[in-house]
Amino acid sequence: MKESKLRKIIREELLKESSEYIGHHHLGANDQWYVDSNFINSCKGVLKGSELKHAGFGEFYLKTPTGDIQFERSNKNFSGQVGRSHKIYDDRGDALVDNLIDKMTKLGKTEEV
Repeated sequence: MKESKLRKIIREELLKESSEYIGHHHLGANDQWYVDSNFINSCKGVLKGSELKHAGFGEFYLKTPTGDIQFERSNKNFSGQVGRSHKIYDDRGDALVDNLIDKMTKLGKTEEV
């Protein structure tokens, strides 16, 4: 049975309220990480000396002393996401991404879905 548009909106809002500021990350095809809007909002201050910046058009990057982590808008939806999904990557072979996800997981700021 297909979920009605209104029911879907209500479900998503309830999920958003119940998991406010808890991010979600998902490992997609080809070992590519995707994160949701809550993940991006929750990553502020997790890595020492980092600063979240808006790159325009719904894209963001986390400026860190050792390099930048990019959050690129994506059409890849995953179960449990809140808001928009973003592909997350860096220019260090994803070492910065892995470090950020590990730290956020340990702090209870994100969960894998």
